Amino acid sequence: MVMETGSVTQAGKLLYISQPAVSRLIADLEEHVNFQLFDRRKKRLIPTVEAKLLYDEVEKAFIGLSSIEDTAQSILELKRGHLRLIAMPGIAILLLPQVIKDFSQQYPDITIELESRTRLQVMEWISSHQYDLGFANLPLEGSDVELHSSFPMEMVCVVSKTHSLATRCTITASDLKDEIFISYPRGTHIRFAVDQAFENSIINRQIKVETRSSEEILNLVSTGFGIVVVPRFANKSLGSEILSFIPLIPPVMMQLGVFLQVNKTCQLHQSASLNPSAIT
Repeated sequence: MVMETGSVTQAGKLLYISQPAVSRLIADLEEHVNFQLFDRRKKRLIPTVEAKLLYDEVEKAFIGLSSIEDTAQSILELKRGHLRLIAMPGIAILLLPQVIKDFSQQYPDITIELESRTRLQVMEWISSHQYDLGFANLPLEGSDVELHSSFPMEMVCVVSKTHSLATRCTITASDLKDEIFISYPRGTHIRFAVDQAFENSIINRQIKVETRSSEEILNLVSTGFGIVVVPRFANKSLGSEILSFIPLIPPVMMQLGVFLQVNKTCQLHQSASLNPSAIT
């Protein structure tokens, strides 16, 4: 009844029992299945993904208790479920495909939804419970979002294979003096990190093009127009065979974070397969 009404009070009225009795029943069931069934928001109970899966099983006409317990255990052990991911565009396009492939091979019965948005939207949509996991640059913003895990993200210089620097093993800021730059826009954390590295080296850059799209940046560089500093995982882009990805000396580092809702206990978040660090 709570699944249908979204209210403990209404469910109690339909079942002819008190509101505390309904709450106790929910708590007992959550303890039995060992995962959260409802998110409590503004006096409403919103079913979790796991609760919906369990409800679908219970709704079937001729289902036995053992099957219900098997379903609960499958959800707990990451055998079934639906996972909603949201990430910054570059991460969603260049980094997460391999992560999702590896995760799906390990958990074939879990379906995945992937959305790409700006960094602030990633935080907002995780905070508003629209998505389960978010991937974005640190630092963390938003009191309703917490950091699940993080890992370092090395920045590299990208030039076309025809560029005079293409055969270099490493590149310093002074090597890039007077080079034409393509850059992420002002106000982005990547732009701030790169700007700071060059300001520390007292090197002026000729920034000719600014864009948020990692794909557009790499496509421009592949034509032989300009150079760019991007996260290392950009070497997984289509057409990267015509580009050279060269480490910077000294290294320019950022932190990539995996975010989730505060106090979220969904077991689907715990898989090591969702940690992108292994492929960066």
